[in-house]
Amino acid sequence: MKRINAKKVLFSSIAAAGILLSAAAPVQAATPSTSGVKGVRNVKKNKDYTIKDVPDLTKQGYILRIPDKVGRLKNQVISGKENYNRASQSLDAFKAKTVSPSKVKNIKFRIEKIAEFHTKGFGAPEYFVASKDKQYYGWHTQPELEYIHLHDKNFAGIYKPLKKMAESKTGRVSTKKNTQYFNQAMAAAKKLPNGSEKKFVISSLNQLKKNGNINNGGKNLLLFGIY
Repeated sequence: MKRINAKKVLFSSIAAAGILLSAAAPVQAATPSTSGVKGVRNVKKNKDYTIKDVPDLTKQGYILRIPDKVGRLKNQVISGKENYNRASQSLDAFKAKTVSPSKVKNIKFRIEKIAEFHTKGFGAPEYFVASKDKQYYGWHTQPELEYIHLHDKNFAGIYKPLKKMAESKTGRVSTKKNTQYFNQAMAAAKKLPNGSEKKFVISSLNQLKKNGNINNGGKNLLLFGIY
């Protein structure tokens, strides 16, 4: 791999300005594990945001990837175990090695923490994701992450109708058109091979139906990357 120059990485939800960073690690089985992970045990606060554990998301395992671009913005992935603890505890800037997501496109990530901002309207929540060996990691907003099978060929029947729902005026599942799209996605999900992925997708779709709006998908990992 080419030598990576150290650069200043800004972990802040000035993410809207495009200074968004993140990371990954070698492909591993999606078996939830927190062994060896130090840092924030429960909640860490400052005047702008609160960082906390999200066990309900963490336990879903390594099922996310980091796309190379989000719109015109280029994503970055932080590299190096030595900065894992520091990065996971704060959105503050510091110098770190980074790589392009294209360099770690086969690496799976898991959500480990979430940063929620105190000022309403200041910014969307950011998720701290990491690879299983903690070699790659970083803070990202929901659009900067995506479910690993989202663009698989056999997933098109699920992705396309969900994308149409996300692009609708309200995102409500109950509208006539969105109900049709939801039913199309569920029908396609039921055709997936039996296994953990099928169970995950159907469970996630049921969660979407219960929530009632695809725009409220901050804890539904199936929807990461849809919008």
